[in-house]
Amino acid sequence: MDLLYASLLLLLIGQAQGATYFLYQTKNNKEIMVCKHRRWQIDINYDYKVDCRATSNEESSEESSEERSHDNKCKNIKKSLEDCTRNNTQAEKATSCLAVKPEENNGYFACVDNFQSKFLYPFKSADQNDYFILAFAKPKVLKSQPETQTQIIHEGWPIILTCHFSISDEFSNFPYIVYWIKTGGKGSTCIYSYDFDL
Repeated sequence: MDLLYASLLLLLIGQAQGATYFLYQTKNNKEIMVCKHRRWQIDINYDYKVDCRATSNEESSEESSEERSHDNKCKNIKKSLEDCTRNNTQAEKATSCLAVKPEENNGYFACVDNFQSKFLYPFKSADQNDYFILAFAKPKVLKSQPETQTQIIHEGWPIILTCHFSISDEFSNFPYIVYWIKTGGKGSTCIYSYDFDL
């Protein structure tokens, strides 16, 4: 009987998890994000604070001071949500979808069941929300291509996460975050991150 209870608990915990998706583009094609919830929270400047809120139905949300400071981007995202949900066939199976061009609208996107949180932590959440990290390549950020290294991973062995790159002078006074991300199956997992802030 204890085994039955343990199995049910594991099943419920497994169903309560959302996923994190890392979407990286080098061309400015529309990226379509689909999820089961009707509400979206977006952090467009990577400070983990919600800058925009949008919903795929007539429900209104209060506009925050952060949203007013990013007014044009938030309006474009809300319009994109309305258009995508109304026109996209992928949205039929899900509750809503959001289609944006990553060069204009990159950041953290969370598809949420409520607007309670004022912060987004894509890799630290244990809720049912789906998180999307939408990144757009900016080739001028680095002086040269970063050194890459392929590793053969054996179960139980340590992994060395090396990363060597040089920021160009034009971007040297900007904060940045480096993620080591394992992608596969249902989503992406952050193995390690490093952030540099001035």
